[in-house]
Amino acid sequence: MALLIVLTSTGSGYIKHVTDCIRLEERAGKYGYVDSRGKVMLDFIWDDAYPFSEGCAVVKRHGKYGAINRKGEVVIPFVYEWLEMFHEGLARFQKNKKTGFINRAGSCVIKPVWLEAEPFSCGLARVSHDRNKWGYINKSGDVAIPLVWDYAFSFFYNRALVRKGNGASARWGAINTRGEEVIEPNWSELRNLDKNYLLAGITKDDLRNGYIFAIIDKRGKLVTGYIFFNPKPLEDRGKYRYSKEFRCHFFTAEVKSNPVVVHNSGLYGRLFQSPEGLYQLRSLNGKLIAQFDEKGEIVK
Repeated sequence: MALLIVLTSTGSGYIKHVTDCIRLEERAGKYGYVDSRGKVMLDFIWDDAYPFSEGCAVVKRHGKYGAINRKGEVVIPFVYEWLEMFHEGLARFQKNKKTGFINRAGSCVIKPVWLEAEPFSCGLARVSHDRNKWGYINKSGDVAIPLVWDYAFSFFYNRALVRKGNGASARWGAINTRGEEVIEPNWSELRNLDKNYLLAGITKDDLRNGYIFAIIDKRGKLVTGYIFFNPKPLEDRGKYRYSKEFRCHFFTAEVKSNPVVVHNSGLYGRLFQSPEGLYQLRSLNGKLIAQFDEKGEIVK
């Protein structure tokens, strides 16, 4: 498959997104598609345009959105006030400020009844009627997981982060695609790190609105001791310490082997020192992630 590069600007253009060997460019306020050598493949006639996704590209003409195939043929008519790229065979559209979904044939499969609806992920889409309660629908438009959550995110590796409560009483957990809690909503903060691990936080009053974080696995089991993490660096506070020079938040107590580190870049793992004097960040399974110098700069 070819790579699509999306370029947009008021001048010659810049790379915005890469998906195959055709690229989307803007020239004199209009969008078109060219190949990797700059040869025009589809003329510059569109008022707005998106990358090709699942065989077609969403484009705008005369104030309405539709979609074309790679030959430039209209496959979805220009009748939508807004239309998004396809995800898992369906694309969001809006009518009268409500969101629904169409398939690649252009047929409406989910009526526009939702105030908020996110793209499908793992076969489910996050939805809300009022932005106060959230749940998930399936590709038939049926509610698969009831709208009982005060906030929720789209699914990621068959896991969605969900929240009960608001403000200081808010607690985060995670559910599976059946709506079952796989991580109890006991955390003040919850962030996906990757397929298998999450960063889970609890608030501490003496940290001036900061958090104590731990890495947990996808079942909610603690993998590490607690890590001090706060966007505003504080002075040393006992066993939780922020190294401004090394640009890392780390915790050494209760971790019998090498300390667990969350670097400011977002990388995390255990910290080792190499014979060359560099610091190595390794995954919990021992794989080398990155190397840092004594100032915390990533060394390639």
